[in-house]
Amino acid sequence: MILAIMSAVACLAATTIMFSPRMRSFAFYRPVALFFLFEGIWILTDYAFDQMIPDNVFMDIIHYCGLIAIALYFILSIMLNPDRSKKRK
Repeated sequence: MILAIMSAVACLAATTIMFSPRMRSFAFYRPVALFFLFEGIWILTDYAFDQMIPDNVFMDIIHYCGLIAIALYFILSIMLNPDRSKKRK
């Protein structure tokens, strides 16, 4: 339990740091922050569901779908980033 809480707090702290004004110069701060936010929330809910229903597969499906959505968002933000296309010219 302590490990789940510590890792969730670390992920949520990383999210807070990524949304700080200092990190906004990093081109992909939004997808990275979204990933850490998703992981932090998922860790806490997965632990709770695992304690209530040990053989639950629902949270694994949610995790995979969330990771696919975040990965697609990251790929699209790389492809559609206007700063990146200016550097090529």
